[in-house]
Amino acid sequence: MPQSRRDADAPLLEELLGYLNFSSGASDPEFLGSLDRLYRQIEGSGSERDDTYLVVRDRLRAHLPTLAGKAAAFRDTDQARAVIDLVFDHFAPAYRQFHRDLLAGQRDAALWRPFFLGRVAEAVLQAGAPWDETERVVAEARDKLDDFLGHRPVAVLRTPRKIEPYEHEWVRPIPLFVRGVGTSTGRYEWLIGRALDILRGIKRSIAAEAWFDVDLLDELAVDPREYDFDHPVNKRPNYHFGQWDPHHIDNQGRYRRFVLQQIMLDALAARVLAPGSLDPEELRFEAAAVLAGTILMASGTSGSGPDTHASTTTLGTLVQQIAAYRDAYYEELLAGAGGTHGERLRAEAQARRQPLAGARQHLNHFLARRRAAQLEHVHLALLFAAMGYPAAARRQADVVPTASARMRCQIGCQISAARLAIDRGELDAAATELLSIDKLLFRAIECGALVDPWNILGFQGQFSLFPAPENSVLDHRVDQLVELLDEIFAVAAQLWRASALRQATELQTTMARWMGTLAEWWDQFAATTVSAIEAFSGAEAYESALHVAQALEAWHKAGAASGDIAFWRAHVEDFSSPKAYALVVEALLDAGDLVAARALLVQWLSQASQLPLEQGEFS
Repeated sequence: MPQSRRDADAPLLEELLGYLNFSSGASDPEFLGSLDRLYRQIEGSGSERDDTYLVVRDRLRAHLPTLAGKAAAFRDTDQARAVIDLVFDHFAPAYRQFHRDLLAGQRDAALWRPFFLGRVAEAVLQAGAPWDETERVVAEARDKLDDFLGHRPVAVLRTPRKIEPYEHEWVRPIPLFVRGVGTSTGRYEWLIGRALDILRGIKRSIAAEAWFDVDLLDELAVDPREYDFDHPVNKRPNYHFGQWDPHHIDNQGRYRRFVLQQIMLDALAARVLAPGSLDPEELRFEAAAVLAGTILMASGTSGSGPDTHASTTTLGTLVQQIAAYRDAYYEELLAGAGGTHGERLRAEAQARRQPLAGARQHLNHFLARRRAAQLEHVHLALLFAAMGYPAAARRQADVVPTASARMRCQIGCQISAARLAIDRGELDAAATELLSIDKLLFRAIECGALVDPWNILGFQGQFSLFPAPENSVLDHRVDQLVELLDEIFAVAAQLWRASALRQATELQTTMARWMGTLAEWWDQFAATTVSAIEAFSGAEAYESALHVAQALEAWHKAGAASGDIAFWRAHVEDFSSPKAYALVVEALLDAGDLVAARALLVQWLSQASQLPLEQGEFS
């Protein structure tokens, strides 16, 4: 590095190292500001690099010995050295690994921004010495850092443990603006800075109606998770525009951190990046004005604090209020626009019947295209997975890297791989695929990619959008989870039957234990008691698979001839469900024993008064 650059960086590095060496983790605007200026020197204005945070690490390390030899206060630099190692070499990769499902689509350039890195350093310092307890410090720092969930209803039930969100669901929004420091350098700096300037200048009456006070904004941040258009939370008005963080409240009950969705910022910036014949500077103003408008709309949904909206407030009434002050905001903005730009905006509003129509309609079209693309690629991914083409399925899922799409696709691919292996007679390979599915399933639930099963009973298959009871919608993720588990139990039963016919005793024992454990886990959620859900009993699925496996093993050991109805007459009394009959009949058809299969079907039919003829897919 040139001497001139080292000299320019020296004051910033000294400030940063002083904080790291002597602080106990209290938030310091000067520290965050110095970190931001160092990023700006490394990257330049507006650009973002994947390795910037590592360049920061290297410069801090390189300057520490120089500082130790120059200043008496820095003779002991053990804390600074340890914190640098912990933040960059231990916390950063551990955080990526911990959130490998939620943050898979987030680049290092977007995640490790200066204010985010500063918050990490604060959390590590708050964890405190001894600094050689790496695992403890990293875990405590992560728990302090991850403090955002979004709108996530939690069921209240009497269970042995308190029901609360899983630790993998919590993330840390990436700060873009911090009070006392300003707007962070990066690709969104111009957009955030201008939007906040506009919000500072709006009428007090509009701000009051929107429950938005820019002077109470301690932090404006962006949710690092990929936006999932298929989540039922999107039916909550203005959710994709952002929200006040419900877990960031001051001692007067007011929200202090506002969290945006990254897709919104990307959509607004996209029009500026492709201006066509329009002035890019004018488009920047329009993008910032629309961002400010959407923040006001989202703030109206959240309210200024948890007590803003009464439990009797309905979304229908609230949406009307939001629409009224939104229109007032845009009318004021349009009236104040001067020069040729103002003339163009007013002509555009008259022609398209909407203030700032170009920017607002671009935003809506951008979001609609993204939503359509997500639904299309997710559907294709699941279809390819079901057909047994895992490579094609993963390619489709990777196009829209939401955790729900990717993990449902991964589970579907493993189910298909297990089925194909069973059909080929490769039972060990099938077991390898199947017996790891439960871990992936639990991971998906614990990061929010699949619905929390406790919500099935707790909300009766509904998703609460707002406190009033009528503001709930059907949670289609419940059906997705039930279908997924049904497929897992079906392929498990298939593998168990195949191992019984082959007399693979060890594999039978493994399958009995694995399927029994999974059935016990599933039945604790009491999904079958919810009338609105077509769920199934894990215990019944297990018992059916057990009886079928035992009967087929006995049939095989006895060397029963094809069509030996007398053999099945002794076992049929153990069949207590349509599934048991159907699975045995299927196995007999595969074995070519049409006589016994037909006899069992007739026996099943004769039990119609005591036993259903249809249960789910079995009929």
